[in-house]
Amino acid sequence: LRNSNPDMSVTQTIAKRIMNLVGLCRLAFYYGYIPLVMVLGYMQGSEPGHPPVTLLSIISPISDAAPPPM
Repeated sequence: LRNSNPDMSVTQTIAKRIMNLVGLCRLAFYYGYIPLVMVLGYMQGSEPGHPPVTLLSIISPISDAAPPPM
């Protein structure tokens, strides 16, 4: 490996890259966990006896509410 800074050793460069990778993984986990759980739940579907899961029902939970009695 070529160092751009002659004072920085190879181990320091590797440590810096690992820290950058860990930071990137933390950021991906932070912003991707809830959407991943939602996608997995959407793919699995609803339990038997419940209304089917639709994109509208995920965005607006009151969209699947029962109509008012007449």
